[in-house]
Amino acid sequence: MNLTNIEIVAKPQQLFDESNNMIRLVGRMRMHMSEAESIMRATAEHWTGEAGDLQRDIFFRQKGTIENAMTHMELRATDLAKIAATYLETDQANAAISDDLPSDAIV
Repeated sequence: MNLTNIEIVAKPQQLFDESNNMIRLVGRMRMHMSEAESIMRATAEHWTGEAGDLQRDIFFRQKGTIENAMTHMELRATDLAKIAATYLETDQANAAISDDLPSDAIV
């Protein structure tokens, strides 16, 4: 991959906004997952036997995979915000440097 050919097609604010949206979405997903877990635990009271045990076992085995996916989604959202912040800092630093350059120089 040639890094000199990378073109940013999103504004930093868009990156921040999408990062925040993703974090909110994952928060909602975690809330729904918690509700689903409560419901699955409650089924043990009325759904006894092999079928109920199997259903709960499947759910709780998959829970770790789902939690892992949500954690990775949060990490990517955080990475996106860091990218936007780095872009803004670099842009501001470059602007400050160019402001300090003499305007009467011929290149």
